Amino acid sequence: MFALKAQMAVMSHLSDAQEAMGMGDNELSLKHINFAKQLILQTEGSLNILFEEEELNKIWQEISE
Repeated sequence: MFALKAQMAVMSHLSDAQEAMGMGDNELSLKHINFAKQLILQTEGSLNILFEEEELNKIWQEISE
């Protein structure tokens, strides 16, 4: 397992949202945006907080349902 700063996860998912939007997949784009928003809320804006891979995967699963 590895830990990742919330900042990196947010930026990655926003980039994925841009890519999905460019391909016309608005549903996937919204999922990535909602993931980023959820992380920002969970960290109360302090994006230096570390998340374990398992935690990030759980959030993604909840968003993707």
